[in-house]
Amino acid sequence: MSSIQNIVEEYPLLFIAPEFRQEAIESKNEEEVAKMFIECEDGWANIIRCFCSVHYSRLNHAIYQLERCHPASYQDAKQNVDDVIFELPYITQIKEKFGRLCLYTNATDDATYDLIIFAENMSECTCEVCGSPGILTSRNGWLQTLCPTHATERGAKPCKQ
Repeated sequence: MSSIQNIVEEYPLLFIAPEFRQEAIESKNEEEVAKMFIECEDGWANIIRCFCSVHYSRLNHAIYQLERCHPASYQDAKQNVDDVIFELPYITQIKEKFGRLCLYTNATDDATYDLIIFAENMSECTCEVCGSPGILTSRNGWLQTLCPTHATERGAKPCKQ
């Protein structure tokens, strides 16, 4: 299993449409429900993992508060967890386009857009294959960000910038 597929298992709720999240949690089938289209190599896995981790940190904090709340405030804390779960962005697609990572979500908030831009910008200098520093390369018109080793292996030449 690829590193990117492992991310789907680590952060399943980000890959389930909001209207199906509660059902997935109750049935304990998050991984089974988490279906999506991923088309990039494992070198960008850490970039994608960071994007997902930031969103899950809010959920983890809400769960932490629920586990430690006073019984009188349990319902409010439980509602907060449910709200956070529903508000998590839904990642609809992850792919490489023109040598760059593209993340597509249902998000409408500025913070998520900023994280998407950050992730996409990081991919511009990260080898898509191994995660080492890379540059934009071209082979037969196909653009890909690669480190020198993978560029040589694939017969790709650096693009003029």
